[in-house]
Amino acid sequence: MKDERIIKDLFNRSEEALKVLKEKYEKPCMNIAMKLVSREDAEECVNDTFLAV
Repeated sequence: MKDERIIKDLFNRSEEALKVLKEKYEKPCMNIAMKLVSREDAEECVNDTFLAV
């Protein structure tokens, strides 16, 4: 799914779009977060980010 479609579906409160977003971006987000904080804190930060979305 393209990012534009994910964004559109997120605005329509699609749970499937959130799953796709997480599958697509969880690993890159974790890589960035783990450069800044511990793994445990990184997981919490990434989860908080997806929750906010």
